[in-house]
Formats: sequence, structure tokens, C-alpha cells
Amino acid sequence: MRFQIEYISEGGEHVFARLLELRDFRLVQGATLGGCAIQPHVTQPRALDEDGVPRRDLFAFELAAPGGGLPWGVGDVVALRLGGGGREDVMEELVRPVEGRFGKTEFVVAGPASRSALCRELATLLAQRLKEPSAFGATATACIKELRALGHDLWSFDESDDFQAWCPNYENPTGPGIVVTFRAPDEVSVEWSAQ
Repeated sequence: MRFQIEYISEGGEHVFARLLELRDFRLVQGATLGGCAIQPHVTQPRALDEDGVPRRDLFAFELAAPGGGLPWGVGDVVALRLGGGGREDVMEELVRPVEGRFGKTEFVVAGPASRSALCRELATLLAQRLKEPSAFGATATACIKELRALGHDLWSFDESDDFQAWCPNYENPTGPGIVVTFRAPDEVSVEWSAQ
């Protein structure tokens, strides 16, 4: 996971960095930023972009051993390693649908109430991906690719600069499935279609 360094505090204990990939993550003990150990917590400072919109891509990290001598500076792109058992990124949690939890099989076998809950949870997770309005189309398409990898049969039904609707193949139906609708800047709905 890559970040661009935007600010380093005078004492070097805090680093503000911009997330370059639309993902969520969770830190555990042993996490590093650009090869430097960081504390296993992260915050999002209150900051606005040039249009006055709250930034969702800026994160504040606390270095485990502050004091200068950092191997990188403002403007540099560095990798975040999330820690966990000595394996790089083993605890990485993408905001893509969690493998197995949101697969097509889980929707098919769920009862109506559980299926509705899955739809709501998936919509919430996908909406978190739509953080940068300039990347709306690419982000929505990336989400669909990930859902297809989980077994969902999704085809573009309608699309514009600020809207995308995806549904099961209506020309050659493959059974029931989810219908996913993206609306800029960050609205997502997921519904079950029994058709």
C-alpha cells in the first residue's frame, strides 16, 4: 500500500501522508512506513482539499522512534507494511469485499433477512471506496472486478460520468444475483434480484 508524504512534524514524531490507493487498512504491532517502525494506530486529521471538501485520503502516523534521520522526506512515495507475524501486509484489509463473506454463494444460501443485511454491509464497504470524486468511474469499475472475482455475474446496465448500474446478465440469465448501483460522490446501493 503506497502513501505520499505530505508533512513531517518538527520533532519527527508525526507524519501526514496521502493514501495513493483506495483501500482501508488496519495496523498491528510491527507496522512500518517507508521502512520506519510506526505505532499500531492511525488517525485522519481534519483537512480540506482545494475545493473545501473534507479529505478522506490523508492519514497521520506516529513514528515508534522519532528523532530525525528519516530515509525519506516530503513528496516521497513510501510503502506501508501493516505488520503481523513478520509477514509483509499479512493483516492488510482491503475495502474490497472480504473473501468468502460477500461471495455469490453466501448471498444465494442466505435467508431473506441475512441477505438484506449482506446487501447493506456490502453497500457500506463499497461506498468507502468512492473517496475521491475524480476517480469515481475507475473506482466503481475496480469494485465490480473484485465482485466478479467472488463469483458475481455483473454486467453494465447503465453508465454516465457520475452513475453506474451493474446487474446479472439480462441477455443470458445465470440465475439470481446482486444489482449494484454507484452514484457520485459516494453512494452505493446493493439489492438482490431473484430474476
